[in-house]
Order: sequence, then C-alpha cells, then structure tokens
Amino acid sequence: MLDLAEHDEPVDLVTVTNRLAVMGKLEDGGATYLASLPNVVPTATNAATYVNIVLEQSVLRALINTLTSQNGDAPEAVIANTRNVLDRLTSRSAPLMKAESLGDLLADATPDPTPLVNNLIWPESITLLAGRTKVGKTQFVLQLARAAVAGQPFLGHVVSRPLSVLYIGQEDARWALGKRMRGIEPRYDAARAAFHLLPTKGVLLEGKGVHRMVTQYRPELVILDPLRRFHAREEEKGEMAQVIREVDLLIQEFGCAVILVHHMRKPPSDKKRTPEVADVRGSSVITDQANTIALLSEDVDKGTFALTVTGNYTERQTLRLQRIGSLFERRGTHERLSVEEAVEAFADHPPLKRAEAVKVLMGRGLSRSQAYGRVREMEQAGWLREEEDGRLALNGALVSVRPEVHAGVRFGPQAASQDTSKQDAGNAIRTRA
Repeated sequence: MLDLAEHDEPVDLVTVTNRLAVMGKLEDGGATYLASLPNVVPTATNAATYVNIVLEQSVLRALINTLTSQNGDAPEAVIANTRNVLDRLTSRSAPLMKAESLGDLLADATPDPTPLVNNLIWPESITLLAGRTKVGKTQFVLQLARAAVAGQPFLGHVVSRPLSVLYIGQEDARWALGKRMRGIEPRYDAARAAFHLLPTKGVLLEGKGVHRMVTQYRPELVILDPLRRFHAREEEKGEMAQVIREVDLLIQEFGCAVILVHHMRKPPSDKKRTPEVADVRGSSVITDQANTIALLSEDVDKGTFALTVTGNYTERQTLRLQRIGSLFERRGTHERLSVEEAVEAFADHPPLKRAEAVKVLMGRGLSRSQAYGRVREMEQAGWLREEEDGRLALNGALVSVRPEVHAGVRFGPQAASQDTSKQDAGNAIRTRA
C-alpha cells in the first residue's frame, strides 16, 4: 500500500491484490485474508464515533467507581458527590468555546432574530405555558403546533415560516391525542413542515430518551407536555436546575426552541384572582430560567379565557380568548358579538362580497368599523375563506366537525328550496348536538 501511494496510485482491494500478485507475495497471506481486512480495521471516517464510544465507557467506569467507593456514606453525600462527578465527566465532551472580543461584538451588524411566533416564541428559547388543571393547556399547545407547521397565524400572531414540530406528550393515549387533533385539523391548511407526535410514558429529561427523539427528528420546536412527567421531584431546586440544564443542552445542540407545558399550584380560596407567575407549581428555577412565560387562565364567570404573556424578549400582554369546540379564538375588542355569534350570522348565507359580509354583522348591532374588524379576524382565523371570485364563504369543513356549535346547517349553495332554507335558518342554527 505504501508502494502504491508513493507512485500516486489508488489504494483499494483490487490494486493491492494486483501489486502483491506482481511481487509474488499474494500467497503469503492469501486473497481471502486480504479481502477481510476492510471489515476488521477501523477507518478514520468513523473516528468521531469511536471516540464517543470510548468516552461513554470511560464515564460509566468512573461513575461506577465513584458509587462503589461511597458504600456506607449518607445518601445526601452520595447524591452530591455523584452530581459533582457527573458534571466533571460530562464537561470532557463539551466543545471548546471561543470568546468574542468587544470589537467583534459591536461590529456585528446581524439583525435581531425573527420570532418564530410573534410575541410568543423566540428562536433557541424556553417558553413556559402554565395553567390550572383542565384549563385546556394541551389543546392550546396542539393548536399552536398545528398553526406552526402550516405557517399560519396563531390567535392573530404571525408565524414567521412553517416550523417543524416534535410534540412529546406523557398524559394522553394515542387515541385521545388523535381525537384532539381531529378537532383542530380542519382549521388550518396542509402542513408545510414536519409534525411528529409521540404519545409516550416514563421518559425523563435526565436520561437519553428525549435527546434520542430530538436527534431522530431534528425539529425547530420541541413541546414537552406536561413538564412534571419528565422529571422526578419538581420542588427541589437542585433537581429542577438539572432539568433546565438538560433543556438548555438540547437548545444548544440542536438550535431548537422548547415549550414546557406546566401546572399551577392548587387554586387559592379566591378563585376569581388572576393567576400570577408565583402561582406556577414547583421550584422557582422553572420560572427563573424560562425566557417567556405564558399563563392560561379561565374566567369562571364568563366562560372565557385570558393568556398573559411576559418574558425577556416581549412586553407584558394579555390576550382575551374564548373556546369554541376544540379551538381557542381571539375575542374582539368589544363584547357585543362573540365569535360563535359571528359564525352563526353567516350560517344561512351564500358566499358574500366583503362589504356584504360587513353589513351582515352590522345587522347584529356592530358599528361599521367593528364589523370590518370582525370580518378581518374571522378571515385570519380561518372561519371565513375567500373563494376564487373574491367572495367570502363560511368554512363549512371547519364547523361541520363540531356539532355542538352548529347542527343541521347547510353551507354554501343550498340544494333545497327557499322554504326549507328559511326553516333551517330559523331553527337549525340554534340546535345543539
């Protein structure tokens, strides 16, 4: 092989076999032995993989030695020493960090990153979505994910581009997750980025399970639902610091954003009080390390919701929401016409010009400016779709999957007679499943 290389000839099984035959040395080892060499000799191509194998085994040996040498020590001391050893060992594989000079930093004219979801999710950040039990956190975050993979607005907030999403849920079974998504799917256009949903159990952030899943799918947005299922003890600061560290390592390695779905503490005696950041369950490490905190709460008096958003990269804001069937909707700037009423207003109309649609809502008591605003909101949310001729029509596919909103209402051109249509308009609109 050296002789071939010195003469600038390729080195492979054919050339080496031929050169040995010419030299009369082929039979010294035999052609069979020669053919077996590529399968048993390590190559430089896989050097990084071999290094990682050696490193992993080295870490395991050091950890075993640490644990066996502490036989008889107090449990607290064993845990503390083990964590120190783990931090020291894992730091071996950390990439070298290059410090940046002040001049280079100030000279960098790179614009600020575009938020993935305006005012809600930023690149390479942690977003904490918290709310009380059964307030609809999972449905909310699945709707956000569906909007993200389609690149469509979510509750009026612009999605910068179609985003690939990995949702790891440890509460819902597969059939329950499918039921949730069937209520959301008709709202949005076809997904333009990958959407992977993994209903699973027993996966911890401290282990390799989450890392393996993110490695496999390489998403831009990771959703962990709920956070308490991904760790053991959320009240302990040391425990939660390790959990957040694992999330930070995911962000650093894969450049993804992460949403943590979390719970509030038990409601106070004053159930009407709006939840605050201090009400988030577990160690304060969770809220301290989140870049954005979104608190979802329900108004028990009105059956409506509020989403209060605060964080490092966004000003404090409150979105006023209501839930219709499986979907969260933005409420308008007025209380005189709900989203449900606006949908019902168009249920017995054929496709309308925009000005005609505005007049329909004005007939429900809205001013002209309010009516124009509500039509625009309904277009952005997908309730109204623009036909080829520019007219607006109610999205029948969207409403038909939720009979609790409408039952027996026909959309688009009516095949029945005018008398039947009038009877439907008078009776079926308010029918409940």
